[in-house]
Amino acid sequence: MSKKANYLIKTLSRTKRKDYENYVINAIWNRLANDNIKPVTQQYVFNKEKNEGYLIDLFFPQLLVGIEIDERHHIFQKAKDYERSDAIWHIFHKLESDKNSDYEEIRIDVAGKTYDEIEEQINTSVEKLKELIKQLKPSPWIIDSEKYLEGKKELTIYDDVSFDTIAEACNILFKTNYKGFQKGYVEPSKLKEHSFYSQKGIWFPQLAIEIDGKLIAAAGKWNNRITIDGNIIEFNEDEAKIVNKEYNEEYTEHAERVVFAKSKDPIGTKSQYRFIGVYKRTKYIPIKHEGKYRSARFYEMASDRIPILDE
Repeated sequence: MSKKANYLIKTLSRTKRKDYENYVINAIWNRLANDNIKPVTQQYVFNKEKNEGYLIDLFFPQLLVGIEIDERHHIFQKAKDYERSDAIWHIFHKLESDKNSDYEEIRIDVAGKTYDEIEEQINTSVEKLKELIKQLKPSPWIIDSEKYLEGKKELTIYDDVSFDTIAEACNILFKTNYKGFQKGYVEPSKLKEHSFYSQKGIWFPQLAIEIDGKLIAAAGKWNNRITIDGNIIEFNEDEAKIVNKEYNEEYTEHAERVVFAKSKDPIGTKSQYRFIGVYKRTKYIPIKHEGKYRSARFYEMASDRIPILDE
């Protein structure tokens, strides 16, 4: 089965919705009949002013159009909820409604409506989507990573691409020939002479997982977290020194890392690596773990893009 077919089957068959919602979403997709347009179900929309967000039932990122059926489902009401290990998708893929003035939401009311009334709303929505496709002429949806990046000179955090393995990411982006790679920190030899990469490492961190309300290391004892603002916190659960809660120490070397974070894909079927930026270690901060404050490394984003190597 192709990656695109698998994505469509999974994303259009989630069971959390009501029957009417499932019917409307699948009817819209089938009547649109265009597999060059990507559908995203349960897209997260964030309102920064209110510090709250909600999920829309169906979103077309190439068109900046959302389909909302009945009512908004509010999630992540508190900023701390972003610290959950599965929230990385929302942090780097959220749609900020106040920043996207072109975003349009189409509402379909199914409550108390007859079959014919629902059908009319579906058909009207589909016609509007088709007209937008004609007007915008969006680039086709490409799900294969290598094909998506073909001919591109750089990769940005906004690109809709992810990698199944560390080896795949390195082979496509840095033209290595890895058969497999297990380490989370990589320094390909061919990058040592490259003007951009020579002083940077390539980091593939696994994020901390939540068990019984606690975030614990997913790999070894390295506890890696992403903050609401997209910063990175890293500490070793066994080796990080004990500090007080006011601890703050500048890191003068400012080491940079090209970071690909491992997280679940948008349909929750598997974990993939996605480029989230070039990060600079700027300071040490206190992080509470097992009742004590420990010294943690704090990274801030230095760049949202990296060059892709030629052959």
